[in-house]
This record gives sequence, C-alpha cells and structure tokens, in this order.
Amino acid sequence: MKEKNLGFGKILALAIVALFIGSGAFSIIGYNSVMAEGAVIPDSQSIKIQIDAHPATEEEIMQMKSRLGVYDPSKNYNVIFDGHGTGFAPPTEEEWNSMVGSIEIVDGVKITAGSLKASVDLSADPCFPAVRSQGGQGSCAAWAATYYAAGYLQAKDNGWTQASSGNNDNLLSPAFTYNKCNDGSDSGSSMWGNGKIMQTVGVCRWSQMPYDDSDCISWGDENAWRDAPKYRINNIYYLYTPYDDSDIDTIKAAVASGLPVTFALDAGSYYHFGSDDVLGSDAMQSNINHGNCIVGYDDSKVDAETGEVGAFKVVNSWGSWWGPDSNGFYWLTYDAFKGGNICCATWFDDLYTNNEPKLLGTWQLNPQCDRDASVELGIGSHSSPLDTRAPYWDGCSYIMHSYPQFMCLDITEFYDEWSNGTSNFYLDIGDAVGNDGTITSFKVEYYEGGYTPGSPTLVSSESPDTPQNTPGYVTVSFSFNQPPVANFTYSPSNPTTSDIITFTDTSTDDGTIVDRTWNFGDGNISKASTALQFNGTDYIDCGNDASLNITDKITIEAWIYNQENRTLRIPISKGAYKNNGWYWWIDSGQWRVTINQPGLAKMIASGYTVPLNEWHHFTMVIDNSALVISFYVDGSHISTRDMSFAFSGNANERLYFGRYRSSGYNWHGIIDDIRIYNRALTANEIQQNYYGNVTTTGLVSEWNFNEGTGTTAHDSIGSNDGTIYGATWTNYGTSNPTHQYPSAGTYDVTLTVTDNNGAADSITKQVTVTASNQPPVANFTYSPSNPTTSD
Repeated sequence: MKEKNLGFGKILALAIVALFIGSGAFSIIGYNSVMAEGAVIPDSQSIKIQIDAHPATEEEIMQMKSRLGVYDPSKNYNVIFDGHGTGFAPPTEEEWNSMVGSIEIVDGVKITAGSLKASVDLSADPCFPAVRSQGGQGSCAAWAATYYAAGYLQAKDNGWTQASSGNNDNLLSPAFTYNKCNDGSDSGSSMWGNGKIMQTVGVCRWSQMPYDDSDCISWGDENAWRDAPKYRINNIYYLYTPYDDSDIDTIKAAVASGLPVTFALDAGSYYHFGSDDVLGSDAMQSNINHGNCIVGYDDSKVDAETGEVGAFKVVNSWGSWWGPDSNGFYWLTYDAFKGGNICCATWFDDLYTNNEPKLLGTWQLNPQCDRDASVELGIGSHSSPLDTRAPYWDGCSYIMHSYPQFMCLDITEFYDEWSNGTSNFYLDIGDAVGNDGTITSFKVEYYEGGYTPGSPTLVSSESPDTPQNTPGYVTVSFSFNQPPVANFTYSPSNPTTSDIITFTDTSTDDGTIVDRTWNFGDGNISKASTALQFNGTDYIDCGNDASLNITDKITIEAWIYNQENRTLRIPISKGAYKNNGWYWWIDSGQWRVTINQPGLAKMIASGYTVPLNEWHHFTMVIDNSALVISFYVDGSHISTRDMSFAFSGNANERLYFGRYRSSGYNWHGIIDDIRIYNRALTANEIQQNYYGNVTTTGLVSEWNFNEGTGTTAHDSIGSNDGTIYGATWTNYGTSNPTHQYPSAGTYDVTLTVTDNNGAADSITKQVTVTASNQPPVANFTYSPSNPTTSD
C-alpha cells in the first residue's frame, strides 16, 4: 500500500463500492442551520483534490464483507424509530463478488489547489437540497446518497439555486433509485445499490417522480426515465474503516472541495443527545442501521458532555422539524466518528459536468417481463459487440414485479464507435424466472448540442425485429449523420417588384436532402418533399398505442393536397361514430370534424372550403375541457366552434390515415407531415409550424413521410409507425422555386432543409426588393452661381 499523501486518506474506494446506508440518510454540512463565523461555501476557488487509487483485491473485498456482512433477503433492514424509517443494508453476495477488480481502493488524497479552512458549510448554499422526510420507508440510503449528496452536486452543476427552497425541479428523486435497488420490497438498500443506479442509469428529478413513502415498487413513467440520463454520477468513492485522524482530514478535504460525504451509524444514538446539539463518542450505539452524509465541518465545535472539539454537521432525512434544534440537523464529533461505530463514508462526482448525453436507447415492452430478466444494450454485432452497457438494478423479491412499459438507457459510451461508422445496435433481454414478455419497440436517439428529454436531433427507425418475445434480442441500424448545412442564392441580386426571383438551394449534406421549406417572409411559403398518394382505396394503419389516447387537449396538423370532392371522405381518423374519439372529414369540399361519445355524435364545420389540387396546411385544436374546437389553415385562424360535449377516450380505436376505422369513406389525395400533440398549440406556434419552425413540446407522434420507399410510415418521435396499405410514394414541389414580391421592402427569406436521417438546418437571408418603376427625381444647377443683369 502506498504512503498517504499530505496526511489525507486511508483506504478510499471509488466507483462500484458497497456503500451501505439505509433510509434516514444524513449529510454532514458545515455549521448548524446558519454558517459558523468564518465558514465558507466551496466554489470554483475552493480546494481541489486528486485521488490515487488501485483496483480492489479479493482480500480487500473479503475484509469489507466480514465487517458489514451479506444481505439477507428474509430480513427487514428498516428499523423504525418513533415512526421514522432507517434501512441500512449490506450488499448481496453477488454484489460483493462483482466488486473485486471493479472498485477503486484509494491509496491517498492530495490537495492540488487551495488549503483547508477552519469550517465549511454547504447547507448555507442555495443549491443545497431542502430538508425533507423519508417518512416510515426504509430508504435512508437513497436519501443520503441520491437526494442530498448527488442532489447537491447536480444543483451546483446545473445552477439549481432554488433547491434550498424546495423547488421540485431542483431536487433529485430518492424514489427513483431506492425502488430499483430494494429487492422489490421496503426492506432497505445499500449505498452501493443507489450509487450504482445513478452511475449506470441516472436519476430523475423529484418533479418527474415524486417521493411517496407508501410506494417502494414503482419505477417511474416515461418522463422520469427520460429525465434520468442527464443526472448520472461518475465515480463512487468509499473510505475504508477503521477511521483515524487522517480520514477526518480526508473527509474535510472532500467537503471543502464541494463533495458531500455519506456514512452510516446507529439511529439509536439520537436518544443520547446531552445538553446541546452534538453527539460525542459516549453517545454512539453499535447497531449500524441508518445513513448520513457529510458536507461540512467546524474545527471549533465543542460537545458539552465529553469536551471533544471539532465536529461534522449532519442533515437527517426525518424532516425539517426533527433534531435537538428542530431544524433537521445535528453535530457529530470527530472523535465519535473515529470511535468504531461509524462506517461506509462515501461520496460521488458528476458524470456530465461539461457535456450532456448524446445517444439514448429506448424500448417498450407489452406485455412486460419480470424484473429479474437481464438487460444489455450493445453496438456492433450481437455475437461480437464493440461495446456493451448493462444497467444495474435489483427490483426482485419473493413477490415478483414487472418492468415498466417504457424504459431507456444512456448509451453515450457508444458515441465514438457510432461516429466512426458502426451503425448496428442491439437490445438483449434475458430469461425471467417467472413471466417473460414481448419487446414491441427499440430505437436509438441522437441528441446534438444538448439533451432535451424526448426531443432528439435524430431518431432511428423502428427495429425490424419487433415484436420479439423474451428472452431474445432485437437490432436496429442507425447511421451517424452530420446534419445538412442550409444555404441558397437568389437571382437577380438586386430585384425589383417586376422581377420573378429564382431561389436556388445550395445546401450540402452527407446524405440526401428530402425536404425543403422556403419561407419568403411575406406570408408565402414553398415546400418540396416526399409524401404519400392515396387513390380512394389506400390507407395507413398506425395502431392504437396508449400514447395516442389523448382525452384532454389535442392538436392535429397535416399538409393536405385534396384531389377529389366527394361526400364524407376521411383523411385522418381515430374514433367510432356515436362511440368515441374524433375524425376529420372533407365533405364535398367542406372541412369538418366529428366528435363522439357513447350514443352521441356531432359533426362540426370549420367554414373552410378545401380547394382542389392545392397544398394547404390544416390544423385542428380540440379543448375537451373548454368544449371548443379551433380550425387553422396555412397558419391562420379560420374559426372556433362550440362542441356541446367532450369526445370519449379512444384507447381501443386505431389511428388511420386515408379512411375511417376498418373500412369505408376512403379519401383521395396526397398527405404529408402529420403531427399529433397532447396539448393545445398557440396561434403563434401553429403559424411557426406552417413556416417550418416546428415546435416539439408536447409532440407525441410525427409522420414526415421522408422515407420515399417501403411499406412503413415511420413515427419520427414516438413508436406509432404506420403500415402502408396501397398508398404510393410521390415527390412534390420544386427545390428551386421562384417568387415575385408585389411590394418593395426588405424580406427575411428562410430555407429549412431536412435530410433522409431526419437532421435539419435553416438559414435566413435578407432580400431587399425595390419598386420597378421609380419616379424621376427632378434637380438642376445654374451658373454663374451669383448672376447679375449683364450675365
């Protein structure tokens, strides 16, 4: 073993460490609820530390296991104190074995910049999470590790200055990690388990998965899963016991550098506070069952009973009213920390400090298999992958639970292989002891320039192998694609109102540009793209996924080229007459919609006559709560009508393009760029969508029909790909349109181009148009300039 550097460090373990803290977590955070005199909040000018480490040996892991024991699935580790949960639990045998060679034992810590202050208080920082309660649940490890320790790191990295005031968008969810590492029951968890969830999967914010101490099973919905990848941790650091003075300095250095440190103790020690708010060495009990987290210290803090000088400030997860000062905090002396009744000092660092996730694998299961089935994502061939990622979780118990329907995993680790030309990805789900399931969707998403959950820059097509029963694997091909670079020229270069200006697309791309939208800046646009032609018998079936069963506010929009005026023709339908849902009509040229509920149907006219053989952008906004429906054409409001009643949910009805339900009322025309939102778009958003500046907020599904070939219309946002029955691919518009401006002025002309992989780019140039027949400007001179009568 190497000598300790600068006196700091004993044996620190980094990365996959068995960090065992139950519920009732704590964080050591400086000085009481207000800063001690001279205490500081670490910032960019604080000390910086460097850790020297080596992979854990089998002997070192065996020593740790002999100290902490092995998880017993028949034991409930949630010891209740006055109604408050705890939950410290050791790792399983499998977890212990996996640590050999995979955790890093730290040989020493160096301070590389700055020097230690006499006191530090992270709780005075607006980024420190508000003190809250775990209730009676055994989730203290998640509260210490996830909510407080990792939560503070993410708040600092993301500028969450309202964390201390309890803004749920500025706080991490302890439920997201605890429920995935508690063996499927409320019997406690380990620090290693919660840390490993954050390391391999991430953790969502409280706003996406609120904590509920009566729920230890839920794994979160799609919003929670998509939120989690951005908040992954990088390393898990573990300080080995027993502790001495050098370890106290190590913890102080970590805290001073801005890293809260978690640990475990016996919550029964709380019954032994003396006349102050400090626990000294004589108060410590020996049955370790509760988690804490160190984020501060004060070298001058004194315990009145023992006279011990120097202490850590600790935050509990039993509510802001708990503790000797009724503020959620207490103090623990350095001597008490070294006394043999403390273990598992742990801290983390953040993975995405200067960047964000780039690649995301998403999948859906229906029916879902049980949670003991293994999950692996890989790049390259399934038999010989270049790299793999396997999430860690443990949601199984004697009572088996199933996976959520939607799940995703950050696979940014695959980015280098992908950007260098490897395009094959796979998802492998193993055999469950109990119930197997079916993989119904697998896609890969690419995020360029930042991670906005659910709004990728590019999305792969659906895996051709779905649906696939588990155990089994599915694959998808997704090529790395540089987005196009939009550009154009126009001629003449100094146009007048009498000129017909030719606009020429000079955009470049490593693939094929398949969609061009020109916005001429005067309310007119030109569009060139691929679309689908319906001849009056063709249709597309997009299924009846739950994401399409929108019953509150909904926006549906599409580009439509109507080619025949017959009665009762339906281009888009998701409903049944006098039963449920809605469908569009073009009825003898009139645009209408019908809404339905059991026993009732109402056809509502927009008041707009649809012309033949012209492209127009149609948008319908239904507000089922306000009982109004609004119609827009080419970005302009046409009418708003009363509905009389709300349409009923249409979960069992399939979404069709080109016809009504199973047969009949087939439409004749061309359709492009269909979008469905789960909210009411504003008038400005509808106009911008018409111009090609498409909003993705609330966008559930989008069919842009840019494939140009095949029998599948891919949903570029969701998982509602459509099967094409008879409709044929067609191209329309011109890449290089002409346009004439009737009035002089300066116009912002924007070209938006999209390539065959869904990447897009826009460019705007100003075009100044002068009047074609400028009147003469009279003027003259005379000489001499000062004439006389003789001149």
